[in-house]
Amino acid sequence: MLLGYAENGSHTWHFYGLAADYGDVRFEPGLEPISFYDALRDAAVGEGLVSGSDWSMRDRPHVQWGRPMRAAPSVHAAQLLAMGGYEAVWREVQAL
Repeated sequence: MLLGYAENGSHTWHFYGLAADYGDVRFEPGLEPISFYDALRDAAVGEGLVSGSDWSMRDRPHVQWGRPMRAAPSVHAAQLLAMGGYEAVWREVQAL
């Protein structure tokens, strides 16, 4: 997994099951045409998700849960995960 600007995987929403990076197997990773990412963005936003294509530091393959969330998981998210598992975190961000 590419971590980008995160210190480690637990500092991303990927770790909490609330984000994913997408690609097209017909291309080398990161070499998909812009039209692929434009379609991914449109589909994600259409489903109420957030697209990394819309960020000032673009992360075109990235899609994440769309409710208002911090840019990165907090200590509180880690505590919820430790105490109640993924479902506790998902309830907190209204993903269940």
